[in-house]
Amino acid sequence: MKAVSAREMQEIDRSAIQDYGIPPEALMFNAGQRVYEIIEEIYPGIERAAVFSGTGNNGGDGFVTAYLLFNRGIDVALYIAGQKNRLSRESLIYYNLCIKTGITIEELIEEKDLADKIDLSGVELIVDSLTGTGFADAPRGILSSLIGYINNSGIGVLSIDMPSGLPSDGDSPEWEVIRADCTVTVGLLKISLAAYPGRISAGNIKIADIGFPSVLLNSENIKNNVIDENYVRCIIRKGDSWDKHKGDSGHLLIIGGFDGREGAAMLAAMAAFECGAGLLTLVTTEKSRNIIAGRIPELMTFSLKDFGIDETPGGGDDIISGVKKLLSANEFDSLIIGPGMGRGGLSKMILESVIGLMGETSVKNILIDGDGLYHLSEKPDMYRQLSKEKCIITPHFKEASLLMDTDIGTLKKNRLSSAKKLSDAISAVALLKGPGTIISNGIDSYINTTGNPSLATAGSGDVLSGIIGSFMLTKPLMESACIGAYLHGLASDLYCREEGVAHMKATQIVEYLKNAIKHASREYPL
Repeated sequence: MKAVSAREMQEIDRSAIQDYGIPPEALMFNAGQRVYEIIEEIYPGIERAAVFSGTGNNGGDGFVTAYLLFNRGIDVALYIAGQKNRLSRESLIYYNLCIKTGITIEELIEEKDLADKIDLSGVELIVDSLTGTGFADAPRGILSSLIGYINNSGIGVLSIDMPSGLPSDGDSPEWEVIRADCTVTVGLLKISLAAYPGRISAGNIKIADIGFPSVLLNSENIKNNVIDENYVRCIIRKGDSWDKHKGDSGHLLIIGGFDGREGAAMLAAMAAFECGAGLLTLVTTEKSRNIIAGRIPELMTFSLKDFGIDETPGGGDDIISGVKKLLSANEFDSLIIGPGMGRGGLSKMILESVIGLMGETSVKNILIDGDGLYHLSEKPDMYRQLSKEKCIITPHFKEASLLMDTDIGTLKKNRLSSAKKLSDAISAVALLKGPGTIISNGIDSYINTTGNPSLATAGSGDVLSGIIGSFMLTKPLMESACIGAYLHGLASDLYCREEGVAHMKATQIVEYLKNAIKHASREYPL
């Protein structure tokens, strides 16, 4: 599913009117009618509603909604934030229709008008059509007051297109916005309705088909997308075959789980097996290898010493030759490096050697996570050795701030923009963790729709790495990252829903991955 910016939505609107000849007043009526139908669907039996409209075209959608509600016999209180002489031509058509139908309309100009003119007694639903897709600045004057007034009313709110005050392009507003119970957005999902924190303000989201040509809505020029069940189901099933052996599912290598951090690598390995990895090898320190060996029966384990790597090396040449031997020991398809690797000199030199040798081995792609990201941030010269075709990084915000030498607050102001910049800066597919995890290669970006706060637990990121690593064996990097984020979040959602709790351990994410895959790939042949 596509997610659009304000500019992209405005271009769709312009093209529909100018290039396809669809009258703008027809689009406005269709929008209001679809909102009315959704109100009938999810708020059946209401007897009184209040509609708050602005003077732009979003307000016109509200006028149509008010007219249709009134025509249905519902008592409608209609308010305009501003003067009617500022209404657009299309909005004025439906403003006059409301007047001729008998709906009383109050203009709200000054602060005192909130107390003098608004009557919400008996109102069961507020329809918010104050601002629309193009709104970007902090609300001022009567608009700012109205947003606070509506939020404090205690009445359910349905917003048209966007919760008023919320920018469309993913920016985190520093001001109060409407807190909607439901948002009916027109044509396509807007970026802020999918990305955090905007989606928290949107409530239940409905997309209104108002007649835009499908060729405009599906344009390849729209580069932002939402990861939903349909996307994941198609990717999981694509290219699968019944006639295969374990080698066809790929051989995954994990380097990590060094002394005292064995659990990180084990979690990644368990998750990878749950998601279909055919063969999996873990290379770790000798002490850790003795702890891990046999704990996961399917996992092959080796120590660094098996490849001639001294765990207390005196020079870099031994590390490079050992890593080269390691990477050439088997026909490894993909590599995960970093989970539980530690931040010492040994792990730093191993990461440098791995990145330097990527073009000389069978390893097609690499995922860098955890301590690997720390070492990467310590030596930015390594960035130019990576490529978006071969590397995924999976940082949380603290790690991303180290990689980009940018404070966390700046990154959080627009998470989508930050993920794009991160991908370009590191020359890798970037998966920026957090609510509404975002995956980007700098051009195409995907916003995840699953997950909840219970994922903020020790080892959760290691599980994510293992999931992505398993799909990297057989699928392109962007698809692997998107599926990984979706299944990781879905496993958490299913667990919390079925167990009735709001927290979980990383091992429980692993346990629920089968359920997540089953849920995401319904109709998959068994």
